[in-house]
Amino acid sequence: MTRRRKFHRRVYLGILRRQRLICACGCGVKLIRAEGYQFDHHTALALGGADTPDNLRAVRVPCHKEISAVDIRMVRKAARQRKAWLGEKKRRGHALPSRPFDTRLRRKFDGTVEARGSA
Repeated sequence: MTRRRKFHRRVYLGILRRQRLICACGCGVKLIRAEGYQFDHHTALALGGADTPDNLRAVRVPCHKEISAVDIRMVRKAARQRKAWLGEKKRRGHALPSRPFDTRLRRKFDGTVEARGSA
């Protein structure tokens, strides 16, 4: 996981000014210091996002909880897919055996079965 940097206070104030003190999650609520707000990475660091001011956004605390829940699910899914791709995680259970079908027979679209070559 990427270590997060601490930015200077002016950087955070610039992010708030850039957003015109409106929550960046899309709810359109004005950010009030008494309610509290937090800075979130637009693209999560675990998903390849950069730790730069351009990737930061200010969101209200309740909105940040929802966003983080979605981000956590995406990070976990990416980890599962990576393990499956690398072969670190084995499939559970046995592969289902296929049902044998005589290759001398042919099934028609209407469901009837006939011998091959007798059409």
